[in-house]
Amino acid sequence: MFGVMDMEKENMKDYQTLVEFWNKSYQFEQPADEQSDVDAEVDYLTLAPSQKLFGAAELLGKKACILDYGCGSGWASIIIAKSGGQNITSVEVIPNGCKMTSYYARAFKVQDNIHLHQIDENWLEKQPSNTYDGIFCSNVVDVVPQAMAETIVCNLGRVLTEDGCAIISLNFYMDRETAKTRGLTVVDNQIYINGVLRLLSLTDEEWTAIIEKYFVIERLEYFAWPGEQKETRRLFYLRKKNNA
Repeated sequence: MFGVMDMEKENMKDYQTLVEFWNKSYQFEQPADEQSDVDAEVDYLTLAPSQKLFGAAELLGKKACILDYGCGSGWASIIIAKSGGQNITSVEVIPNGCKMTSYYARAFKVQDNIHLHQIDENWLEKQPSNTYDGIFCSNVVDVVPQAMAETIVCNLGRVLTEDGCAIISLNFYMDRETAKTRGLTVVDNQIYINGVLRLLSLTDEEWTAIIEKYFVIERLEYFAWPGEQKETRRLFYLRKKNNA
């Protein structure tokens, strides 16, 4: 029988494979002379893959203590800093992502605003409750195993202050039939490409059921990345639930 311990082992196997995959995807060679052709006062305006994502990150620049959970290359942290954020904790499990964030923070001259940490999967649950009045989390909880995703959402709700704002960005939903016709592997709600978990594919209603355990959903917006014809990606604007 496939028990709880087996499931946890399978989740960690998926997680370790993900870390290796994304670390290779974030290949980055830092210039030895630290020279950059970045225009620090202009180029940050084009960092986000959509204007709606830019607006979401920009909104958090008004907050006092901000968490960018799963910061990737640091694009959101830079936008938040350029929008007034003075105290941004940017965390990432991917080593090459951290290297990119560190480099670009200096290139955009916001390194004093961004406190970067390379973390493991247990970091968030060790953080004190009611710590951050602004949280940004883009394309993190929908590319990890579902049990891990729900734990992250729970802890994001816990560390958000009573008057805080959290923004969670998610990829599009893909049904099982579409995934299979594209030659993708589907296990429960998880879609794999070449053995790597690439999408935790849940409907709006399924994500809402998870998120509403810990947050009040103020609004849900849809957006697209460049080249996409329809706005099917999702942007949840959240505040803390009183009994979370």
